[in-house]
Amino acid sequence: MLDTNFEYKALFYNDDKYKYRRYLEIKHKEYRGESDLTVVMMNPGSSKPKDIDETNTSEFLNKFVEVHPDPTQYQIRKIMDACKYNYAKVINLSDIRDGSSTSFYKKLHSDLSLQNHSIFSDSNEIYLKDYISPKSTFLFCWGVNKKLNSLTNLALFRIKKLFGENKKIYGLKHSKNQLGYYHPLPRTSELQKKWIEDIITQIKNNR
Repeated sequence: MLDTNFEYKALFYNDDKYKYRRYLEIKHKEYRGESDLTVVMMNPGSSKPKDIDETNTSEFLNKFVEVHPDPTQYQIRKIMDACKYNYAKVINLSDIRDGSSTSFYKKLHSDLSLQNHSIFSDSNEIYLKDYISPKSTFLFCWGVNKKLNSLTNLALFRIKKLFGENKKIYGLKHSKNQLGYYHPLPRTSELQKKWIEDIITQIKNNR
């Protein structure tokens, strides 16, 4: 299988209202070095811990536990395989777990408007600075919806502040939204394959 030699782990946390995922890692089991790829996406979707009933325990929270890989993570895994990355750290514009983009966008304009759910906010800067390797390459793939623009501006500001203006960044930009980068999992298998091919070409041509 594609992920036989890789492990998928994540760190989850909750509050009284929502469930969150702060970090996700995709790493070769034999690799012991620093992360060489940082992936920034929209939010964790419906990500959940592997073989854990969240309704009956909270012991898995605030530490790294195994997760079930989803199709989006497999897309990232294929990029890693083709471009010889060993250790990807995945963060998001928002930590909140919500598998419905419509529901998520509604939250952005209501009780999530203060951005305390984002690792890129002022109050969460330490979680970003202490976690991301300054030597890693960045891959932006958070989607192209303009409702995300306030969060994408925040992310770009924070990354530039912490890691410098000349940081190596990859991603497929939207032609009409310069803050939008195409998501790894478009609707059709043909477009999913094309996203992989285009990202691989971009990376290999610009290293």
